[in-house]
Amino acid sequence: MSIINSFDKNSKPFIRPSDFCSKGNKSYKTLIVTFSCKLKNLLLEKGMIEPTEHNVKSVAGSNPIYLIKNTNILLFFTYVGGPVTVGLLEEIIYIFDIKNIVMFGSCGILDKSVNECDLIIPTFAYRDDGTSYHYVEPSDYIEIKNSGDLIGIFEELHIPYVKGRTWTTDAMYRETINNINKRKEEGCIAVEMEISSVQALCQYLNINYFPFIYGADRLDKEIYNSSLLGKLPSDTRLFHFDIATKIALIIDSMY
Repeated sequence: MSIINSFDKNSKPFIRPSDFCSKGNKSYKTLIVTFSCKLKNLLLEKGMIEPTEHNVKSVAGSNPIYLIKNTNILLFFTYVGGPVTVGLLEEIIYIFDIKNIVMFGSCGILDKSVNECDLIIPTFAYRDDGTSYHYVEPSDYIEIKNSGDLIGIFEELHIPYVKGRTWTTDAMYRETINNINKRKEEGCIAVEMEISSVQALCQYLNINYFPFIYGADRLDKEIYNSSLLGKLPSDTRLFHFDIATKIALIIDSMY
C-alpha cells in the first residue's frame, strides 16, 4: 500500500492522547508554537513567560508548556519536523482544548525575489511529508485554510509580508537539485519541514491554523548559502515573537 493511501476514515485510532495525558484544570483557546531554544532562553531571562503545570513527555525528555505572562495565550517550543511536532500538538490540544494554533519559524528561500528575514504567509504546502497522509485525503498540495484571515491580520497590523506556496519535506538532506527545480516551477517560494503536517492535523481536528515563516537560508542559487539560519540577532527573534503574540491575541478574540 502506498503512503498516499494511509488515510483511514473508517476506523478509530487505537492509541489516543488520553492514554498518556491528563486534561488540564483550565482550558486555553490559543497556542503559539515555535522552535528556537535561543528565543526560549531570551523570554525566560526577561521574565516574559512562565511554565504551566503541564509538560508533554517522551523518552527524549520533558517539554514544558508555557504561559505568556499577562495573557491567556500558551507557548510551546517544539522540535524540527512534522512527525514529532504533530504528535506533541495532539497531546497539547487534548490537554487544554486548544482551538487555534499560531506557528512561526525559519524556512529555506527558493525564490530570488524573497529576501532574508522576509515574513512569508503560506497559502498552500506541497505534501512531501509522511504525516499529513494519515490525517487527510491524499493530494499534492494542502491548502492553508486560514491564510486569508492571517493576511488580513498582517495588513491590519501594517506588517509587510510575502505570500505563496511552500514545500514541506521530511528529509532536509534529500532536497535535491531536481526536486528544488520542480517545486520552484510549481510556484513554491520556500521550503520547510512542518506546515503540511500541522495543517493536516488541524484540518482533521477542526483547529484553526495560522502559520508564518521567515526567510533564513537560501536554496535559490547554484551554491547553498546558510545565510541567517541560526544566526538571527536577539532583537529580531523578539520581534517575531511579538508579531506572533499580537496575532494570537487577535485570533483569541475572534474565534
